[in-house]
Amino acid sequence: MLMKQFYDIPSLLIFLLLLFPLARPASGSSVVPPQNLGELALMSEGIVLARAGKGTPKRGGTLIFTHTRFTVLEIVGGNFRVGEQIDVEAYGGQMDGLGFAVPGSPEFEAGEVYLLFLSPKGDGWQPRMMSYGLLQEVTDPNGNRVLTHLEELHDVELIARKDGVTPEPI
Repeated sequence: MLMKQFYDIPSLLIFLLLLFPLARPASGSSVVPPQNLGELALMSEGIVLARAGKGTPKRGGTLIFTHTRFTVLEIVGGNFRVGEQIDVEAYGGQMDGLGFAVPGSPEFEAGEVYLLFLSPKGDGWQPRMMSYGLLQEVTDPNGNRVLTHLEELHDVELIARKDGVTPEPI
């Protein structure tokens, strides 16, 4: 075993520091992207424009998930009603002094409006591809309300599609 070669902690630390430049940095969660948002919509069982409420962390075994209650504002697809409240589960959160972070998982802000591409999860929903394809309503410099990608999208690594198609940028 490699560990048996070292008799003291300083030697082990030096060895690890020498290996550090060779290590590939973790970029986040990986997804095979759809060709475009239309293909993501076809893969999703629910698509809504909804306002986020406060997130609540919950344990799922040894992991922590954040459940956010959303109020549906507009229905793009799926069996929803305007004004209905739905629960959306995302990986990660903080609870009882512990934190669980999943790069690329959406971190919804209470009061903000999102376009959500959803899949069923238990008695609620979860984003179809982490933060990939989710859009947040923001105000542009001209005062117009527009939809833009989530910052968490930068933590999602896109895997090449088997068909060779280059996905449209979000």
